[in-house]
Amino acid sequence: MKRKLLLIFGIAVRSGMLLFGLGWLMLDKSEVRSSADKELKPFSNIQLSVLSGDVTIEKGDSFSISYNLHGREKVKQVEVKNDTLYFDTGFDSRWKPSSGHWTVVITVPEGTEFDSLYLKTVSGDITLLSYNFKDGYFDTTSGSVQISNVNCDTLRAKSVSDDISLTDAQVTEKAELETVSGDINVEANFEGIEAKSVGMITLNGNDQGRKLSLGHDNPMLTAKSVSGYINIDTE
Repeated sequence: MKRKLLLIFGIAVRSGMLLFGLGWLMLDKSEVRSSADKELKPFSNIQLSVLSGDVTIEKGDSFSISYNLHGREKVKQVEVKNDTLYFDTGFDSRWKPSSGHWTVVITVPEGTEFDSLYLKTVSGDITLLSYNFKDGYFDTTSGSVQISNVNCDTLRAKSVSDDISLTDAQVTEKAELETVSGDINVEANFEGIEAKSVGMITLNGNDQGRKLSLGHDNPMLTAKSVSGYINIDTE
């Protein structure tokens, strides 16, 4: 009887070890991280397109980029060419959003001014604080866009399901903000404003209904949302 029990026990242990090994081999490798920290040549333009990372530009001692991405999000291009930083993760058909904290951080020296900024992420946030640029395009699907203390000629920001915030901005030509279900919050002065949303629109705390038109025919600020709230404060 003892021998039978020992035999059964041994078979169970070996079976457990075999199943553990198979389970290990079948683990989803998507959680492997892709990360790097690279020094770069100086640049004044950025063309960036990623799938899952929060995108931030911050001040530092030199030009560099650091990223920490989902293992399935492969970096296709990272280089400075013709005064432009290109960072592209391309498309991997096996990619899927996950609960990890994925980031892309671009570092530039104090006083850097940009000609053009193109920042696009699918499920990450975009944050730009205290920079000057001529033309900027900021696009995310499920993340937020936060832009503050900037000087620019043109600015366009889009989000599908999260919020857009534009504060303390000096825009000389035009700012275009657009969401589907996210809110839009603006704290800045513009010569001419046009806003549309099924959700509530407020100007300096006062309800404007579903449409606001203020100023001349070519407004410097346009804010559009399908169902999100639009809050504009010019005071």
